[in-house]
Amino acid sequence: MMSDYSFAPKAQLVRDNSDIPNGAFWPALNQADFCEQYAIDDDLPNAMIKNALVIAAARTNRRLNSFRHQVESSGAVSLENADSSTVAELSVVVALYLQAVYSDAKAQLITDSITTGRRVDAENSARTGDELATHYFAQATGAIAEIQCVSATGVYLI
Repeated sequence: MMSDYSFAPKAQLVRDNSDIPNGAFWPALNQADFCEQYAIDDDLPNAMIKNALVIAAARTNRRLNSFRHQVESSGAVSLENADSSTVAELSVVVALYLQAVYSDAKAQLITDSITTGRRVDAENSARTGDELATHYFAQATGAIAEIQCVSATGVYLI
């Protein structure tokens, strides 16, 4: 019987299902939910995914800092309390926030996987990967704009 001693990464069959704390105002993030909703490859390590989520949350939180101060001055103690609009018992503003963070994280992971690809068709993969990453970064920007009720063009410049 021969063991598999290849250098190929092993698939992560179990994703971390614990919440990633995100401060008192912002909702916690869940790596397993992110992987399921955004079809994250099984071969990506949990640590890499968590890092992408933490960076994406930090970037999104910073971009929404003035929005946070505005709603906190109105008495909201969390993003969920910032707006009473709900769909299917989920706060719309929280859903948009998660879309912003998860889209940003997905774009980061796509970009990271492009730079580590060593296939013959790496140039074609880089082109399509760049386009896909751009799509997800734009989706994150659009969600941030929607939260702030402003044009996505203005948010991108923030």
